Amino acid sequence: MNLFKNKSTVMTVVNNGRLHFVVLDTSGEPKILSSLSLKKFLTEDVDSELIPEKLRHGADTIDNILLIAPDYWFGNLSLRFQSRKKSVVEPFIERKVQAQYPDLPDIKYFINYTFYQTHQGEPGIYVYFMHDPTSFHLYNKLAELNLSPRRITTPAFLWQEKLEKIVPGFDKGGKALVHLLSSDCFLYFFFQGNFLFSRSISLPDSPEESSDRFNTLSYEINQSSYLFSQEVKSEIDQIYLLSSGEDDVQELSEILGREVKDLKDTIDGSPIGSTIAERLGPAGYFGPSDLSPASKFPSISHKLERKELEWKPIQMAGIVVGLILLLLLIGERFVLWKWSHSVQSYLTEKGVVTRTEPREALHRYNQALDLLLKETRRPSIRKTIVNVFRSLPDDVWIKEMAIELETNPRVDIQGVIKASGPDQFRSSLSVFLENLNKYFQGARSLRIRDIDFETTSSNEKGYQNYVIALRFNLP
Repeated sequence: MNLFKNKSTVMTVVNNGRLHFVVLDTSGEPKILSSLSLKKFLTEDVDSELIPEKLRHGADTIDNILLIAPDYWFGNLSLRFQSRKKSVVEPFIERKVQAQYPDLPDIKYFINYTFYQTHQGEPGIYVYFMHDPTSFHLYNKLAELNLSPRRITTPAFLWQEKLEKIVPGFDKGGKALVHLLSSDCFLYFFFQGNFLFSRSISLPDSPEESSDRFNTLSYEINQSSYLFSQEVKSEIDQIYLLSSGEDDVQELSEILGREVKDLKDTIDGSPIGSTIAERLGPAGYFGPSDLSPASKFPSISHKLERKELEWKPIQMAGIVVGLILLLLLIGERFVLWKWSHSVQSYLTEKGVVTRTEPREALHRYNQALDLLLKETRRPSIRKTIVNVFRSLPDDVWIKEMAIELETNPRVDIQGVIKASGPDQFRSSLSVFLENLNKYFQGARSLRIRDIDFETTSSNEKGYQNYVIALRFNLP
């Protein structure tokens, strides 16, 4: 068993309908391992030749540390809330988000939040979450390949972290960033240090059409500024421009009739090669230092993934304590063996032959070894989550899942099956159970009669929701 297996670090990026798998080689330069049509990736079988073999067996060789998704896959809310207790805040946030998106049962797994102070000095919560159905579909597909990302973010959140470091007073008032590329422009709007919304604009790329470019850009900025003021009841204090053009700041300032600050001298050019950056779109502007696990840009992890990360230090501490105990007992056994060997030699010389084995030390050594083996054989939360998601047919959703790893490792699941009638319900449930039995080898074989269920009405005509509950032991 190799507890410290090295894996290739991968980042996944969605841009212009394509999914890119980006790796860092030994020189630190990003390289695109594979670039696929997002639509085909979501519809192809896991064993399809469309998916490179290295990705099909990613669990042992690849660690997907980050998914950079389009900004529009995310939503956000700013809420006034006095409490700062996690046990109070998280259920409150979950209820608010689910009430806004009742048809997205998976949304509760992809929510995060930060605390902040409003400009009136009142406590607030900034909530952000995934709400585009494609985002859930992609996560589940990556999970089938054992490539579920540890963190999910967007270019807007990466810019939020970057601007916070270089723009004085970024957390006060409204700020806008205009990121002008060769044929596209991205507008990002922030209020009190938090991302509010963004716009993507296609521009003419001919030098002769420069005036048309800035007229289009001016119109979009003014429209977005009006939307900004309507949402937060405040104006944009400062607009920043990042562009390679020498006169772009002056031209944009003149056409807007207000000061635009240039970030070109504050921020270096794209940290990665221009060819790769162009394929990755707005995400191509950020380098390894911006995207490292140590960076504190806003991101989302699957709710169960977060719990595993919270448990990881405890598990590692248990393994370290076990190793230390094992080494101490081995040392104790060695000392006792040396002592008993010298005593036995002395008694033999005196004519008294005796054999005394340090049984107690050996017993404690075996106990420590058993403890260490038990810790390393504990079922993995990450692997359990991935296998449950791999087992789900298209018409089965998870509402709640609890994983117990202590004395009696088991999984409790509550889910919903949307079906047109009993026959379709039975068929979908059979597929689900067959997959669970397949991926959780060693668990007691699950059968339909082991499942509790009840029917509820569905918002979709001609369908019923079957609420199911089941439990099975982990091997």
